[in-house]
Amino acid sequence: MTFHTQLRIPGPTPLPERVVRSMNRPMIDHRGPEFAAILAEITAGAKRVFKTKNDLLLLTSSGTGGLESAVANLVSPGDQVVAALCGNFGERFAALAAAYGADVVRLEFEWGQPVDPDDLAQVLQRHPKANVVLLTHNETSTGLTNPLRELARTARSAERLVVVDGVSSISSIDIETDAWGVDVAVSGSQKGWMAPPGFALVSVSERAWAQQAKARSPRFYFDWKEAKTWADKGMTPFTPAVPVAFAMQEGLRMLEEEGLNNVYERHERLARAAQVGLQALGFQLFAQEGYRSNTVTSAVPPPGLDVAALRNLLNTKYGVVIAGGQGKMTDNRLGAGRPGSDAVASTVAKILVADPLAEDGLERLRRAGEVTVVSKLGESELIRRIPEFDALVVRSETRVTAPVIEAGTKLRVVGRAGVGVDNIDVSAATRKGILVVNAPRGNIIAAAEHTIALLFSLARWVPQADASVKRGEWSRAKFIGTEIRGKTLGVIGLGNVGSEVAKRAHGLEMDVIAYDPVVAVERAELFNVALVSLHELLERADFVTLHVPLVDSNRNLLGAAELALMKPTARLVNT
Repeated sequence: MTFHTQLRIPGPTPLPERVVRSMNRPMIDHRGPEFAAILAEITAGAKRVFKTKNDLLLLTSSGTGGLESAVANLVSPGDQVVAALCGNFGERFAALAAAYGADVVRLEFEWGQPVDPDDLAQVLQRHPKANVVLLTHNETSTGLTNPLRELARTARSAERLVVVDGVSSISSIDIETDAWGVDVAVSGSQKGWMAPPGFALVSVSERAWAQQAKARSPRFYFDWKEAKTWADKGMTPFTPAVPVAFAMQEGLRMLEEEGLNNVYERHERLARAAQVGLQALGFQLFAQEGYRSNTVTSAVPPPGLDVAALRNLLNTKYGVVIAGGQGKMTDNRLGAGRPGSDAVASTVAKILVADPLAEDGLERLRRAGEVTVVSKLGESELIRRIPEFDALVVRSETRVTAPVIEAGTKLRVVGRAGVGVDNIDVSAATRKGILVVNAPRGNIIAAAEHTIALLFSLARWVPQADASVKRGEWSRAKFIGTEIRGKTLGVIGLGNVGSEVAKRAHGLEMDVIAYDPVVAVERAELFNVALVSLHELLERADFVTLHVPLVDSNRNLLGAAELALMKPTARLVNT
C-alpha cells in the first residue's frame, strides 16, 4: 500500500495541496463580511466557468441535492416531464422527478449510447404538455458525454425548459450555458472544482424563475427564492459548508490560473491516454466512440478477469483506487476518473533524492513512487534534472534555491530529512504552491547526543590528545582538561534539540541556563532551565551550545563583541 492513495474515481476527486491548505484556517462567521466576500468570489468565478450571466446559487448539499432542487422548484405534482436516459444517473434524475409526483416520459437509450436529438424532438412533439426536459451532460456510470449543445437546441426550439445534470462535467468539460440555451445547470463541488463534497452549484435562467413562481411542489431547504434572497445579502439561508467554501475559492483560482481551455484540453489528453492504455490491456471501451467522456473512462474487462479482484489488487498493492460499475453494470465494468487538478499527475510519483538517505528511508519512499538517488548535484545540474520530478528530498548539503524551484514544473513537495529548512527557499516554494516539509523530531536525539559528545570532547581535549598520540607523543599533562560536573551550560535556542541537550546536561550535574526570545518561561521551567538574556548567558556560561535555525534574524548572532563577553576558559559548541 502506498502512503498516498491515488484516488482515480469520478468523485470525490483528489484535492490539490493548495486546496487542502486553504481549508486549514479558523472558522469564520457565515453571516459576516469575510464569508460574504468568499461567496461573491465563488459566485462570480463559477459564472465564468458556467459561461452564464444568469443567477447562480450555492446550496450546501451534494450534486444530487442540486438536482432535487431543480425538480422541487420547477415541477408540480402531475406535470409531464421528459427525462432522457442512457445510464444510472439519468435514471436517478427521472426517479427524483417521479418522487415529486411528476408524470415522467422516459426517452431511453442503451447504456453506452448517446441520446439522439432527433429522437428527443419526436418525443417532445408527441408530448406538448411536457414543459421540462431533464438531460444528463456527462453520464458517469457509462463514461459517456451526451451532445448537450444539440439536445438543448432541440428542447429550446420546442419551447421547453432545459435542465442539465452537469455534476461530473462542468469545470472539466466545456459548457456554454447561455449560448446553448440551458435554463438550469447543476454541478457539484467534489468533481472538477477540486473541493470536497458539500456544495451544489445551480444556475437559473429568467425562464426558469418564471416557472419556479408557478410550480407547486413543496420545498423548504431547496427553495431557490429563499437562496437568492439570502445570496443577495452575501449569505446563505442555512449554515453553509464553510470549509468547502474555502476550498472552492482556491480551486476556482487554480482553474483560472491554468486557463479553462487548458483545463479542458488536459482532460481530453488524459482521456485519450487512458482509453488507449485500457484497450492495450484487452479492455473494451463501453461508451460509443465519438461520445466518450473526458472525465471518466468506462471499460469492460477481458473474459475471465474478476473486476472486484483487480480493483482490490490495485488498491492494496499499488494504492490506486478506481471505481466499479453502477446499476446494472455493477459487476462487469470498471471506471477510472480524472476530474480536477490531480488528474494531471501520473499514477506513480517520481521522487528525486539528492542527498544520502538510510536504506530503510529509501525503501519507504519506493513504496510511494519511483525513486532516483543522485547526490552532490550542483545548482545547474539540479535545475537540469528537476523538471521531471514530482518530489525532491534533501538533507543539509543540497541547496534548493529559487531557480531550482522555478525549474520544477511538476514539483509538488520538497522534503528536508532533518530539522531545519534553511537550505530551502521556502518563500519561492510557497509562491509556486509547493509544499515544504521537514522532520522536526527525526534526528533530535542524535543531535542532542552529538552535542554532548562534542562537549566532552572539548572539555577533555580529545581531538588534540588523539592527534598527539598518533604522532607518537605522550603528553598527559597538556590534555587534562576540565570536569563538566558543576559547570554552567548556556543553551542558545531551547527548541526540540536544545531542550534535549538540557535534559542530558542535568544528568551530568551541570547548571543549565538558556536564551530563547520565543520560548515561554513556563516551557523553560519544564526542563528546569532558567531563561536569561544573551548578554548574561555569555558572561556566566562555562560551555555555550547553539541550536537555532539559520534565518536572517539569527545571522551573525555571535560576533566579536559577543565572544568578548565570554570567560577566557569558556568553550563554544556550534552544531
